[in-house]
Amino acid sequence: MSSLTRLHKILSVVARYGLAEFLPAGRGRLALQTALLPYRVLGVFSRDRSPDKNTRLRRALEELGPIYIKLGQLVSTRRDFLDAALADELQGLQDDVPPFPMPPIEQVVESALGAPADRFFSQLESEPLAAASIAQVYGAQLLDGSDVIIKVVRPGIERVVRQDIRLLKRLARLVEGASQLGKRLRPIEVINDYEKIILDELNLQSEAANTTQLRRQFEGSNELYIPKIYWD
Repeated sequence: MSSLTRLHKILSVVARYGLAEFLPAGRGRLALQTALLPYRVLGVFSRDRSPDKNTRLRRALEELGPIYIKLGQLVSTRRDFLDAALADELQGLQDDVPPFPMPPIEQVVESALGAPADRFFSQLESEPLAAASIAQVYGAQLLDGSDVIIKVVRPGIERVVRQDIRLLKRLARLVEGASQLGKRLRPIEVINDYEKIILDELNLQSEAANTTQLRRQFEGSNELYIPKIYWD
């Protein structure tokens, strides 16, 4: 999906859920309403009927997908600036998405490890156990009988993330310049921090290293179990 196509998708969702309402009356709201005008003309604009704008925002983020769901979760922690009702609504976002389409797990394993999956695993479940924004997991069993979990990054997710981050930075500049509340929220700073967080989540080697270190620190603990990483 090109950046332009993605932008059209975002604008159509913003129009459908009436999110221009979140901007104060003035040039910022007028500019957004002008940008949304073509979607009304083309019949794309069919506004969500929920009278509560906070509910509409949550539903819009869910429709836009995992990147925006995670952003909503991050923003929901800013209770020092957000209206309590809005923070509560955003906190209701669940980082739980349906499994994403991808090649058979056997092909993914062979591509990543350079050999057929049966060289490493005696069993390999074809359906994911769970999915999240960035990755999904599969059950498997090593040749020695050990039960393990395989974590797989969503195909093409890095390109989508970088695309969405560029668009979010443009939106952040618009929001920050639209009102005093926008300035107080520091959306540009939020998006810059978010970019570092989500790109780091794409690096499963880094996650594995952190997990291994944490496991060492809690070795022998009866209160917390940290999974073992099979580095080979």
